[in-house]
Parts: sequence; structure tokens; C-alpha cells
Amino acid sequence: MNRIVVFVVSLFLIGCATATPTIKATKKLKVDPLGVVAVLPFDGHHGDQFADSIAQELMLRGARIVERSRITSVLVEQGLSVADITSGRVNHEKIGGLLGVDTIVIGSVSPIVVYISGAPSGKVSTAAMRIVSVKTGTVVGSATYAANTELLAGSVLYPEAAERLVRALFHGE
Repeated sequence: MNRIVVFVVSLFLIGCATATPTIKATKKLKVDPLGVVAVLPFDGHHGDQFADSIAQELMLRGARIVERSRITSVLVEQGLSVADITSGRVNHEKIGGLLGVDTIVIGSVSPIVVYISGAPSGKVSTAAMRIVSVKTGTVVGSATYAANTELLAGSVLYPEAAERLVRALFHGE
């Protein structure tokens, strides 16, 4: 009997591992009001690669994106790091002036191993992005992505996840 229960639970967990990703966005935005955008490296596993995918998706929708090397050189010149920006240790308006941007995109990406009864049952991948106005420091939009798969564990599928996140956040673009 116990083996049947374990077998049924295993089938259920395998079914969960192939579930469709869940994507949530705060509201539909337009690209033009964002002005010039800086996409900062995302926190987490392969965060630079995921940020590149987000930047590409935004550019496909007409956003004006600051080149990553410019962001890096300005931060190094000022003795700042991405952590200084995301933690709030540096005023967003100051960063906007230094980088010549109106909005910044920040976020995180992570594969998470899920354990049930001490045994690995699968992986959950999550990604979250926020678009912040440098003038006000407020979040003008955000989106999250979660999948019960290893979708984000390898950077091969980052473009797909980035496209879904950006599509969920932007209206008709």
C-alpha cells in the first residue's frame, strides 16, 4: 500500500514539474514614457545573462537602452556597485543623472531546489523584474515569473522567460 501511495505522489510531482509557468504583472505599460532605460544586472544565478535577455526584449519593443559597458564604467568611475543602487544606498535621481536615464530595470533570477520529506522533488525557477522611475524612486511596473521546472536553471531558455515577462508588462507592443 505504501508503495502505491509513493508511486501516486511521484506521478503528481512529475506532473507539477511540467506545469505551465505563472507570470504576473502589475499593469500594462507603454515603452515611450519610460524614456532612456538602464537594465542593471539581475541578482542571482546567471543574472547578467538574464538582464541581457530582458534588454533585448525591451529593445524589440522600441525601448532606448543604455549599453551595459557604459553603466559599468560610470559605476566604477563613481565607486559604486549595482548593490548600492538596488539597496537604496544611492539616490535613484543621482543614478539617473549619472547614467543619463529616466528609468532603471532591476530584478532577480533563481533556480530553487524543492525538498519534500528530505528528497529532491524538482526545481522551481523564479524571476522578478521592477521598472523604477529615477525621478521619483517609485516602481512604475513589475512582473514575476515562476515555473515548476528547470527552465531558468540554464541560460538557454532565458530569452523565452524574458520575452514572457516583458510581454506581460507591456501593452500592445
